[in-house]
Amino acid sequence: MTANITLAAIGYVGAVFVSTNVCAVIMTVQEALAPSTGSAPPEFFYYPVILLAVGMPLTGATAWPGFVLTLLVGARHGIDHPAYFLVAGIATAIFAVALCGLLGAEREIMANLLFQNFFVYAGGAAGGLVYGLYARKLSVFLPR
Repeated sequence: MTANITLAAIGYVGAVFVSTNVCAVIMTVQEALAPSTGSAPPEFFYYPVILLAVGMPLTGATAWPGFVLTLLVGARHGIDHPAYFLVAGIATAIFAVALCGLLGAEREIMANLLFQNFFVYAGGAAGGLVYGLYARKLSVFLPR
């Protein structure tokens, strides 16, 4: 049991890392392709640093409840297909943004993340898929 918890935690950290990096890449590309607003240096070089320094801990903390729920539902119903984790990753990303809103983040920012920026969904899908492939390979918390 302890080994499964350790493996699940390692998989979770990997999923958060992938999810955050996917978001960072998409945000960086969006910023790089945006029309220039003047003579100021491009800010897109700062996105990966900020997103990884702030994004990983924030994602890890707010996505945890959705991750645990995903594991419990998957174990209860014997679901171990990576597509389940992909969809659950998207749902977890939505839940994590909503949780940030409940914890005091500005409503405008949360609404923008949920309704105007697809990178939240892409990051959640990528993290969920990575965890699904990892969990299936190692049979982490998943009955066969």
